[in-house]
Amino acid sequence: MSKNPVLIPQAFAANGSKNNIQNTRQPGQDPEDATWSDGFPNVTMQPIESGGLPPKGMDFNGILNALSATIVHMQKGNLFYFDKVYCDAFGGYQKGAILLADDGTKVFISVADKNTNNPNQNPQSWEVIAGIGLNAASASKLFEGRNIGGVAFDGTKDIDLPGVNLPGNQDTSGNAATASKLTNACKIGGVSFDGAKDIDLPGVNKPGNQNTSGNANTATKLQTARKITLNGAVTGSCSFNGEGDAVINTTQVIGLGLNQNVIDVTPWRAYGTIYVNQTSSPIFLSISFFHTNKREAQLWIDSILVGEVTTSNEDSQRKAVYGIVPPGKGYILTGNLDIRVWAEVR
Repeated sequence: MSKNPVLIPQAFAANGSKNNIQNTRQPGQDPEDATWSDGFPNVTMQPIESGGLPPKGMDFNGILNALSATIVHMQKGNLFYFDKVYCDAFGGYQKGAILLADDGTKVFISVADKNTNNPNQNPQSWEVIAGIGLNAASASKLFEGRNIGGVAFDGTKDIDLPGVNLPGNQDTSGNAATASKLTNACKIGGVSFDGAKDIDLPGVNKPGNQNTSGNANTATKLQTARKITLNGAVTGSCSFNGEGDAVINTTQVIGLGLNQNVIDVTPWRAYGTIYVNQTSSPIFLSISFFHTNKREAQLWIDSILVGEVTTSNEDSQRKAVYGIVPPGKGYILTGNLDIRVWAEVR
């Protein structure tokens, strides 16, 4: 009999019809649709004769599929990898969170709350607690014992070495501390040296054929000119031989508005979804709205609120929010105000 609880063979409704459950309710969704934030709405809990609507079976399949997929993943012995978008969405991993390295060879544990560092790239606030070929930092016993001076040692207790700290037959005599001559002479610059006396090196401290001449201490020019090249957000290069200062004329190739276009992304954007800037340049956002009474919208960049609008009968003007998304950062629009144009400079 297995020591485990029921091991689920695969995620529920893996091959069945199911809905993708949204985090928050999106414009145009049916009123009876379930979301992660609200669960099943109140309309699904009212009698049909009172205007209630039945919940959708595909929503049940979608919810159970998502939950059981995580369970199956864990039952198969798997851990989770670092996910930048997910991490930013909930504000960082808490102290004690455990993740698997991208290459599958190490296991990390977070030692700080709100930890947004990727342990595969920046190990700050992470510790390695297991891994292939990893030496334990606090082991009390060696995995394989070793002999030291012929005495077995596994790290569990002190050992004595006869002839070292006890009388015995290990020969530790010698004159290393007071030796005046090397047993085997060696050559320095072609001159034999055994330590018994000083030596002279021809061409160094006396005339001879060792060429140590040169003008390194008085040189004003490099024998071979070198090229200095800049790459990255700016590019440029110049030749340098040491005769004068180097001046590099640069060209900016990465930056807001450089090699970018204004794109209407309205058809591909929606409330409640995190979009990550996967380009090497900042993205400028401009989102304008229709005037719909008693609605609101908030723009968040990297989990920070950077703009919000609300509407009322007293204020009938159309409004907009703006923001700049750095490379690698995500942004999300929350609220329910009808969108007119969602544009990006990218």
